[in-house]
Amino acid sequence: MKKVVLYIAQSLDGYIADKEGSINWFGGQGTAMIDDRTYFKFIKKIDTVIMGRHTYNQIVNESSPDSWAYQGMTSYVLTRKPRPDTDEIKFIQTDAAHLVNDLVEKGGKDIWVVGGATIVDELIKADLIDIYCIATMPIILGAGKRLFESETSEIPLRLVKSKTHDGIITSVYKRREEDDAD
Repeated sequence: MKKVVLYIAQSLDGYIADKEGSINWFGGQGTAMIDDRTYFKFIKKIDTVIMGRHTYNQIVNESSPDSWAYQGMTSYVLTRKPRPDTDEIKFIQTDAAHLVNDLVEKGGKDIWVVGGATIVDELIKADLIDIYCIATMPIILGAGKRLFESETSEIPLRLVKSKTHDGIITSVYKRREEDDAD
């Protein structure tokens, strides 16, 4: 069955963007941004990405200004300010939970929730995220946009794996099922 995956980076103190909204602090202790092997293994399982307008703006202005970072996938940008669609990018005005429920019903590969915090928050509250893959960067920001913005119901998770690369700790969690042993 198609899975909804949150694959996102955060600072050690839980921020996904600094107080100016920038992500230029992403990276490890050296020059690594991510573990390419982990990313390319992950991306092969994805055909759809979902993000908010702020995340979209970060991608096109900051992290990948020269080319669309998610070529070959269908990208959905949730926004209140509609724009013309492209072949790969759909700008839509709906809530994230409704979109995800519609997409899960369709065939294909998994769905990647790229960000931002408002979309993540909505999907967590609706309990629609199947896998949490969180890369914790070796930096304390002190302020900014938090990954987990507001209170939600408890969601028991099970650590599937954790690995380090260049000071970045990537942890993968799945929802804990009733029959999971502790």
